[in-house]
Amino acid sequence: MRTVRALLLLVAILGGAGGAVRAADSTHDRATLLGLTAVFVDVKPLDPAGLLAGLNQADVKRDLETKLRLAGLRVLPGPQGDVPPQERGVMQVNVSVVPVPRQDGTYAFSVYLGLLQGAVLIRDM
Repeated sequence: MRTVRALLLLVAILGGAGGAVRAADSTHDRATLLGLTAVFVDVKPLDPAGLLAGLNQADVKRDLETKLRLAGLRVLPGPQGDVPPQERGVMQVNVSVVPVPRQDGTYAFSVYLGLLQGAVLIRDM
């Protein structure tokens, strides 16, 4: 059970291993994350198979928040904080787990990890 959780967290934090991983990587896309200083982690509720596999929504959230803090980002307690919109982000995490038929203890999984950043028009600054 701990192995499944550790594997899922590793995949979520590293962005995928061997699966279909997509991310925008242009000069403009990289520039949009400049100035990001704080993040709120939003872990979606786990499906029943994930709970049976030993995953826990609170553990996933806590582990990701720890990694973000170690990376130098401030972790916000909620989506709205005392940080300007262009400096804060929302990390959305959705883990789906499905047991593989006739193979006890084997699971297929999918991890969605997205980071949304607020924007402010120059005229509104």
